[in-house]
Amino acid sequence: MSVQPWICISYVDGEARLWAHNSPFTDVCRKTPDIRPSLITLVGRKAKALFLSHILGRPHDTKLTDYHNQIRLLCDPKSSRDDNPLLYVDCEIQNQRPSSYFSQPAKNLGKSRPIEWMHAEDEAAQHFADILSTNVLNPLSNVVCYFASDLSGVQGVARILANQVIRPKAHNLPSSALPHVLVVVETSAKVFDHVGVEHKLRADIKSYANASNVDDDLRMNFHSIQVIGMQKNWNDHVRSLALRKRLVSLAREVHWGRRTSRHLFSVSHMDALADRMLDRFCNDKSSFNFLRASRPEKFTYRDLQAHLDEVLSLMPSQSWLWCFIVPLIASALFLASYPPGSHSEAIKKYTAESDVQQKFIAGIREDMEAILSRFESDPIPQGAVRLHGEQLTSLWPHFPMLKSFKSCFSCLMLTPEKAFNCGHAICNPCIRRFGQRSRSEKHTFILSACILCGRNQSECTFRLIPPTAGIRILCLDGGGIRGVMPLTFLQHMERELYQLGCPLRDFFDYVCGTSAGGLIAIGLFLMEWSPHECMDRFEDLAAKTFMAEQKEQLSVTQRVLRLLGAYVRDYRYESSSIEKAFDSTLRISPKMFNPLQNDTKVAVTTTTVRDNIPCVLSNYNGGLRSEENIYHHVRANTQDDDISIRDAAVCTSAAPFFFKPKHVDNLDTYQDGGLQHNNPAFIASWECAFLWPDRCQILERNNGHIDHMISLGTGTSSSWKYKVGPHSPVRDRSLKRLFGNYMGHLDGEKQWQTFINCVPPNLRDRYHRFNIFFPGPEPALDEVPAIERLKDLANRFIVSNPRATLAKDSLVSSIFYFELDDFHQLDGGGYQCFGTVSCRLPLDYSGRKYLYRSLAENSAFFLVSGRPVACVETIPKGMPAFRRRIDFIAKNMDDEVHISIRGITSHPTPISGLPRKLSYLVTAQSLQIPFGCIDHREVDRPLPSIPLKRKLHEI
Repeated sequence: MSVQPWICISYVDGEARLWAHNSPFTDVCRKTPDIRPSLITLVGRKAKALFLSHILGRPHDTKLTDYHNQIRLLCDPKSSRDDNPLLYVDCEIQNQRPSSYFSQPAKNLGKSRPIEWMHAEDEAAQHFADILSTNVLNPLSNVVCYFASDLSGVQGVARILANQVIRPKAHNLPSSALPHVLVVVETSAKVFDHVGVEHKLRADIKSYANASNVDDDLRMNFHSIQVIGMQKNWNDHVRSLALRKRLVSLAREVHWGRRTSRHLFSVSHMDALADRMLDRFCNDKSSFNFLRASRPEKFTYRDLQAHLDEVLSLMPSQSWLWCFIVPLIASALFLASYPPGSHSEAIKKYTAESDVQQKFIAGIREDMEAILSRFESDPIPQGAVRLHGEQLTSLWPHFPMLKSFKSCFSCLMLTPEKAFNCGHAICNPCIRRFGQRSRSEKHTFILSACILCGRNQSECTFRLIPPTAGIRILCLDGGGIRGVMPLTFLQHMERELYQLGCPLRDFFDYVCGTSAGGLIAIGLFLMEWSPHECMDRFEDLAAKTFMAEQKEQLSVTQRVLRLLGAYVRDYRYESSSIEKAFDSTLRISPKMFNPLQNDTKVAVTTTTVRDNIPCVLSNYNGGLRSEENIYHHVRANTQDDDISIRDAAVCTSAAPFFFKPKHVDNLDTYQDGGLQHNNPAFIASWECAFLWPDRCQILERNNGHIDHMISLGTGTSSSWKYKVGPHSPVRDRSLKRLFGNYMGHLDGEKQWQTFINCVPPNLRDRYHRFNIFFPGPEPALDEVPAIERLKDLANRFIVSNPRATLAKDSLVSSIFYFELDDFHQLDGGGYQCFGTVSCRLPLDYSGRKYLYRSLAENSAFFLVSGRPVACVETIPKGMPAFRRRIDFIAKNMDDEVHISIRGITSHPTPISGLPRKLSYLVTAQSLQIPFGCIDHREVDRPLPSIPLKRKLHEI
């Protein structure tokens, strides 16, 4: 049996730090994560050490009898093989002053935290041990045992308990889960009056606490306060056996109380809870909520109210409350571990009848209890998912009438991100919960039927972005017929990458376009046209929209009259050609909310007519935006009112005077998005930061790890040279100045310069801008005859521009991403890590064959923290999905993982998502999820806590 260090405090140069072992309970309990121990905290010094050494059967072990001035863990040898072993918390920090704390902690103790609120010799420092006991030790313990002879007698113990109970409530444990307090008093009396001593102890506590409600405070903190007398003339071994018997009895009582109240934790959960309790303790000492702390990874109930409002608003009649809504909510809350009571407000909005409200809440509670009872008796893994799936199946007859793009009706927790052919939509976690994982692609899931209505689906294969991969962004400027220039660049990129066999849309995760750029984004990514087809359709659209009028032979007078007519009508060209170009062969025009199966997000910008507010029309949700946003993400209240792809195309391109503003029923009236963001880089960065907050804080120096942003302009004639000269009162009149200011506001190149200057300099090499500077005036938005000249100009510009090669490098390197498979802590510090580099693209056989051959023929290699590793050693038979095992050493969790590729790129280029800290990869992959994850995933390989018997300097 070993002594496991847990907590110690160092105090150096006025800074207090708390050091804690990373997994103390797992390490002391035979490395078995599922057993549920009972903690007995022993507080004292000499007498405590004497009793503990005898209880453990090691009375002469100096490791137990010598003073250590810290908190340690030991396992009771008599119960070490039980499923409910006893753990002793050996606490020796009581009644110490800060000056007696360690100047240096024990070597390799673990995680270090500054104690933010503690300063030398202040009142908090004097009562540090009491605060730590109240906030951490007591909530985790079944019994807290104080040795009076080590703590200035019974009065000393009374002072300690008084200091604890007068503090704010530190946790939310129910009374049945609170610890017993046992005070050990050594006595020479033949008959020990424990009742009298207990009364005296309580009286002293009230006296020291100096409060009128001490009894209530004691009941909120402790199950009971008891005293046991130990005869001084008894043998130490006999006394220790008597004490252990009493401690075991009290611990078992609390054990069953915690089991009944569902507060009995496994050692892996205790490790996680203790770590979170210590974090909160060192930060602000605020109350610890066990329910919130033990919720699954990425759990949130922020939008639950809105989703319940949505499902209740779609009910045909009140009778649906009992046959459909109540069982659905009960099962969803159970699936997502929502606390009872968090759903009590939604029914009040639906009906003011109190009896209906009470029946509704009672029905949910009863159904949840029934589901929980079934769950506890079901030994099958993934029982919660299976039970919820059965509940959804029973509700299939009702779901065809209820459809929403605002709420996932499977979990009622998140907004939908994937849609089925039947019109139902669910969130990504539900895709992971109920989908079947592809054998060849780790983050691809297959659903053969809608989980809400049971309707069979064709080719419902959903590819989700790997959690460690970076985000690849494409921005497309507006510019009328000059939109052929970004299209020319996209054609060039697809020719460069065509041998991989994937369309260009698979190389981007987020696409945002304005005006002509918005039409291209919709055509390429939502209509799934190739760049070549998109170019043909774009030219055809331009000819049909603009050339009919331009071909007419009109006199000057007729031209003036036509312009006056356009001014009166408020537009010059009809938008019907745009509507037809983006119309569908289906009877009903497809909606803009039409999530792609490859998880690419597509957005176009537009502007409201009345208040000139920038808006985003998108094929995704992503959750509720803040009301403080300076732009608006448009999503209709009902599915039927959602904007169609055809209308979105008209809205983003409705340039004033050229086209009539587009009125969309039940939404608003919109015009060209270029009036506010002709270059949508800022809009794209804000949206990506909202969609992927941990990966796309683009404007932050330490959190802007996108893979790349490619911004394609439509040409500019702007001069960036600052000219000095006199003001001309004739040439520079107010109307000209206002017009110049207006045109400058529409200049996408100036907007790009503003944007790139906001990006941290160390990240700017990931941003690629392609735009042509015209030596003369820019072609007009409707100058169709200039199209061929613009295409030729764009082709020559791309071929001669070295940044095109860098952009290709970024596209190629970002198809690879890295995931951890396993890591081991090394003896002496550091981690040995093992992982896999995989390919993000859904390559077919010929694509995989080309990839392997290209890597082999170019002798491509990964640079892993500067160490070359061949991408391919031999080309495998059968051309399986690309995977390359990687291993490396990290000094600590804050070490950055650097992996670049060279050979198929012109220079070493980081693969997708890197560099990143090792701790980020562990968190992103949810490798350490003691309380599970909201999508009910399981860790593919358990991460051992046993350090390898190798030292960092030996590897």
